[in-house]
Amino acid sequence: MNAKDRFLAYRGRLNSIRMSNRRINEFRFTAGERGGCTWEHELRKFQICWELKKRAVDFVSEAIFENGARADVVDLTNGIIYEVLHTETLEEAKHKESYYPELFEIRYIKTSDNWETRLLD
Repeated sequence: MNAKDRFLAYRGRLNSIRMSNRRINEFRFTAGERGGCTWEHELRKFQICWELKKRAVDFVSEAIFENGARADVVDLTNGIIYEVLHTETLEEAKHKESYYPELFEIRYIKTSDNWETRLLD
């Protein structure tokens, strides 16, 4: 893919995320008693964001798409959604796939797996 095509693909992915939620390369999390995620879930999201940043990959954490769907971490550079599974089952997570824009590949990462950067590949 040439540079122009990469740029257009990147723009398309970015444009699928709500304008108010486009905080690129910024780790965002939900914690607390009101619907916050678990420590394990948020830690795994942070590990993903940390590794993407080390790889010079642009990401959005807690991305909200134009249709209202949410994703844990969106890799804008490569077009990948990373969904973290802790209390949610794979079947429950796969149910959300139809809400995500088709421009993205979806990968699931479990908190029960030991953290290794290869989990992103």
